[in-house]
Amino acid sequence: MTLADVGYGVRQVLPVIVESVLADRHKLFLVQQPEVRLHPKGQAALGTFFATLVAKEDKHLAIETHSDFLVDRVRLEVAKGTIRSEDVLILFFERRGIKTKVHTIMLDQQGNVTGAPRSYRNFFLSEESSILGRAV
Repeated sequence: MTLADVGYGVRQVLPVIVESVLADRHKLFLVQQPEVRLHPKGQAALGTFFATLVAKEDKHLAIETHSDFLVDRVRLEVAKGTIRSEDVLILFFERRGIKTKVHTIMLDQQGNVTGAPRSYRNFFLSEESSILGRAV
């Protein structure tokens, strides 16, 4: 198998993975949407990879993402004990007209979201509720 045999998303995220593995401890990585064009399972796996880097390699990451799969996997890794809840901070940007409010969201020891505004994941819950309502 060669690099040409893998999907576009894997080719895009591979340099991030290699660079983060080879970098010295305590290095800060700023990563923008690493999940782009990755299958949801790949996005989740990336969450595990990032959690492991922080926990075992003492690397620091600031990740801008739209992926619930990635965030949920990090939450699961907190629940499993791979990474400490205090090592995870989620910043949720909420648009209100022409202004944007930034909310700090934390995780508890079980990976549960704490301190989230009511609007956090509101879109997804509304969509799911609409689908479930149609099934009745």
